[in-house]
Amino acid sequence: MIGGKVIDPSALVAYVRGSVAMNSWLAVAKEVGIVLYVPALAVIEVRTVCIVYPHTDTLLSRLLDHPSVIHAELSAADA
Repeated sequence: MIGGKVIDPSALVAYVRGSVAMNSWLAVAKEVGIVLYVPALAVIEVRTVCIVYPHTDTLLSRLLDHPSVIHAELSAADA
């Protein structure tokens, strides 16, 4: 059983770019009850790098509002 999954910056970039795989992860996480942990630093990195994509903030906000997503700082104890 998977207890959760940490979403790294490359996965967030894939989501912003419309990755079918990332959307599938979200659907599966919601259906099965897997927690997706999004570190605050990863969100900052993606917002900085993906300024060329006009819908970055909207998509990230939608992701962070997803019922299976936890958005917080990732400490050494959490990792």
